[in-house]
Amino acid sequence: MIDAEQVLKLPALWDLTVMPKALEEMLSLLDRSSVGAGADIVVDLGAVERFDSAGLAALLELQRRASASGSKLRWQAMPKNLHELARVYGLSQWFAETGQAPSSNHLESWAQQSPSGTSQVPAL
Repeated sequence: MIDAEQVLKLPALWDLTVMPKALEEMLSLLDRSSVGAGADIVVDLGAVERFDSAGLAALLELQRRASASGSKLRWQAMPKNLHELARVYGLSQWFAETGQAPSSNHLESWAQQSPSGTSQVPAL
């Protein structure tokens, strides 16, 4: 669900056992949200208990969809195993965690820029 503070809260299970349905639900919420282009959306992973490479790939797809609509995802309460999994796949820079809320933290975007100036999210 994306709440009034533009926080997308992921479910406890974010792995192969719930994919692709869980991803489709989150993409649908993202598409239907009233968040405007250029907005920051915090992805709260605080409830995530189980996570695997399918979940990592799903997060990359969420980022692609947000970038396509002109929004930026910011990661919050990321489990240690996600940090480790991202490191193993060479994706640590794509999952730098932000502060508690997008309005209180104005960090530079962690998204790398391509020569054309567009954000490039890697494929897993």
